[in-house]
Amino acid sequence: MKATILKKISLPGIHSASGVEVLGERIYIVGDDSAWLYVLDLQWQPVGTIRLFDSPVADEARIPKPLKPDLEALTALPLGGETVLLAIGSGSLENRQDAFVVNPRTGSVQRHSLAPLYDHLRTLPGVVGTRLLNLEGAVLTGPEIVFLQRGNVSGTNVAIGFSTDAFVHWLTGNGPLPGPVVRSYVLPTVEGYVAGFSGAAPLPSRPGAFLFTASVEATHDEILDGDMLGSFAGVAHLDRPGDLSGQCVPILHQGQAYPGKVESICLLSETPDTLLTLAVTDADGGASELLLLEIEL
Repeated sequence: MKATILKKISLPGIHSASGVEVLGERIYIVGDDSAWLYVLDLQWQPVGTIRLFDSPVADEARIPKPLKPDLEALTALPLGGETVLLAIGSGSLENRQDAFVVNPRTGSVQRHSLAPLYDHLRTLPGVVGTRLLNLEGAVLTGPEIVFLQRGNVSGTNVAIGFSTDAFVHWLTGNGPLPGPVVRSYVLPTVEGYVAGFSGAAPLPSRPGAFLFTASVEATHDEILDGDMLGSFAGVAHLDRPGDLSGQCVPILHQGQAYPGKVESICLLSETPDTLLTLAVTDADGGASELLLLEIEL
């Protein structure tokens, strides 16, 4: 397996990119300290924005860490006969427990609290251990929607699966709290720091599998950032949890390990041997980047 950046551009107007998804002719990007969903065309040119919520600061300013909703994942979701976008907060603080459902066709936005779901996950040692909830990815794979717990501090990276139908019924107020299926994975270690899940994308030709990104930071805190030590890409299988440290590879740029923090990934096309993807980075205060990433299987 090999993961190579074919092209990259800076995104100076997009703060702390943390989620990316492609629907139709548009690329959608969410940032963890921004009130906007950013819209680009397939030539990577900005074509608009959708306001998710009223920001506590000026429109173009970064929302301070204590106040930001920390939207860390973006995925497509079937809802009401349409495909919408679901952005979710990390859950690492009380004000980071909301989800935003965006209809790209109409631009409508609905805000939902995920607090009951997150509170339940915090009671599960298999998810959080003794550390904080810190969800960094979301992906639809087969009949499940899967949230990824970033285990760069706890050492346990977890895929938390819910029946998609049950999750949607609960989210829209038409069903009980869905029960999770918890699967744990082991990711590589760099200089004594464990890689943590950072994003995911479905693989339609491989039911029950998902593409993931992971990054390594020199930090022992879920909230405070650390120096970047590298990012990885790999494929995980829901029916084969366990050690993935030998089944993912460092992301390369011009033959060297890419130093950026890859936060999210989405699939553009796939063949039996190659995945063409888009990924975004969060420079923790610097300019975000959009990457064209080829993954040779």
